[in-house]
Parts: sequence; structure tokens; C-alpha cells
Amino acid sequence: MRQRTGRVNRVWLGLIGLLLLLAAIAGGVVAAGRLQSVGAGIGVELPAVDGSDPVLGGVDPVAQLQAPLWAAIGVAAALILAGLGLVWAIAQVPRKNEATTYRFEAGPEHGVTRCDPAVICAAVERDARAIDGVSAVSAVLRGSRSAPELTMKVTAADRADLAAVLGSLQSEVAGNLATALDAPLARLGVQLDLDRTPHSASRVVL
Repeated sequence: MRQRTGRVNRVWLGLIGLLLLLAAIAGGVVAAGRLQSVGAGIGVELPAVDGSDPVLGGVDPVAQLQAPLWAAIGVAAALILAGLGLVWAIAQVPRKNEATTYRFEAGPEHGVTRCDPAVICAAVERDARAIDGVSAVSAVLRGSRSAPELTMKVTAADRADLAAVLGSLQSEVAGNLATALDAPLARLGVQLDLDRTPHSASRVVL
């Protein structure tokens, strides 16, 4: 029940795809010999280049890379790419992102009540385990007290009425939590697993 980085990965893939698309468009413009006309259209003077011209225009790449300026640019680019790669790799680590301590304020004359979300999660788990067919529950609270997000991992018997279990989780368990927090749930997520543990041969089910 940890939050993963699907959104971050989609953003990165989108940026990489956009850069590759722009590079492909630029290559097509150069290959078609339209670079100079495109530059004239945007008010920039560009050389006339077509697909038959050498890619580097006779420039010695080794001599250019040995220049101090290009060496510094290469090192800076490598450091930037390494930093971005490290940030991306760290972002892949799944996190719980659990909620911090909730504050309940009835008014200045009543003071402030603080509650650890772990206490609320324990009550939610106890409430969910009371549902017929549910054998194990773990819950995580995220978000603020005014916009709480509840995620539950529920294990139910393979012969349980799953529709009834999900209905009870939404109407009773989530409803009780919203009442206790005095705020509607911003999000409810349920991971439902089936308990396929073989029954004992001595157990008779009528």
C-alpha cells in the first residue's frame, strides 16, 4: 500500500518523447533542405543545409572536444544528467506518505485535541475485520484532516461475498471514519486479496 511514482515516470517519458519528436522534426527539415526557409519564417538567418551535406561540416570533433570550453561544458552536462538520474532513481522508492498528527479544534474555549493517525487506522482495521468474510486488514491514512485519504489492504475468504464486503467497506468503515473526522474522504482505495489457504480436513462446512 505504498505510493509509487507513476505520475513522475509519465512526466519524464512525456518530456523525453517530446525531445525526440522535436529532434525528428528538425532532422526531417534538414533532410528536406528547408532549414533556411524555416529560419527565414521565424526571422533567424540559418545556413542552407540539405541531406547530402556532411553532418559536422568538415569540423574535427576530436579537436573541438579537446578545447577547454567544450570539456567544461561536457563535465557540466554530465553532472546535471547524473543529478537528474539520481533524483529520478530516489523517486522510484515506494513511500507510504502517511498523514501527520491530526488536530481537532472544537473552539477556543475547548482547546485542541491531537490524534495520531495510527490510532485512527487501528480503529478502522478493527471496524473492517468485523465484516463477515474478512480475515485481515491493514490501513493507511494520508492527506489532511479536512481531506483525508484512506487506503486499505483487505484479505477476505475466497468464498466471501466480495460485493457485500466492498459495500460494507465503503458505507460502514469509510462512513464511520468520515463521521469521526467530521470530513468526507477525498479518496478511498481498497486492495482486495483472497485467502486461498486450504481448509483443514477435519473442518466440515454445512
